[in-house]
Amino acid sequence: RLFQSIDKAKAKRVVESYVKRYADLKGSLGTMVEPIEEYRSRMLKYYPLHPELLEVLFQSFSASRNYQNTRGILYLLSSVVRDCAADRDLLLSSDINPENEEVQDDLFKLEPRLVERCLEDIRRTRDEKLARGILATILLRSFVAGQPGANEGQIVLGTLAPNRDINEIHWVLAKLERSAWCLHRSNGRYLIKAEENLPVSINARAER
Repeated sequence: RLFQSIDKAKAKRVVESYVKRYADLKGSLGTMVEPIEEYRSRMLKYYPLHPELLEVLFQSFSASRNYQNTRGILYLLSSVVRDCAADRDLLLSSDINPENEEVQDDLFKLEPRLVERCLEDIRRTRDEKLARGILATILLRSFVAGQPGANEGQIVLGTLAPNRDINEIHWVLAKLERSAWCLHRSNGRYLIKAEENLPVSINARAER
């Protein structure tokens, strides 16, 4: 419904570049992309949307009181496609930009306070190139009912491109733990909360 046609040959080349990267980083991703052949098939099936992106959107929207079947997801994705499809070979969770007004309106229907807090942290960490994408990935997982938040493997899948250094993702994530006031970590999962992470915000105010 979002794409009239897909060049399957080009799609296969893109998917192969990601799958090769995942295979090289198997230790960092755990079992998230296993078995790799099955994951390759899923990526080809959903291209140009990453399976991780679709999974988290369905989990987030299905938990919302304002959920309307797939309509809410289609509205959100149409805004993302207009915003960045020309610049991306595959749409990831990190491409859901809360600063885009149309995207922001759709996310507000899920939990406006979390979106506001995420936007505040995006502004605070503007100088970090990957910060917005990592925070957006964590935000989407923060809407999920039951077990909210993103583990490191989900953050990597939501942010990693074939030409991106995974160490840079981990480095920026570590910096965000010290500079994003509403980013919390609990039981190995990162999530955006409405309340401030007091040790982080107090230290930041003291330094300022």
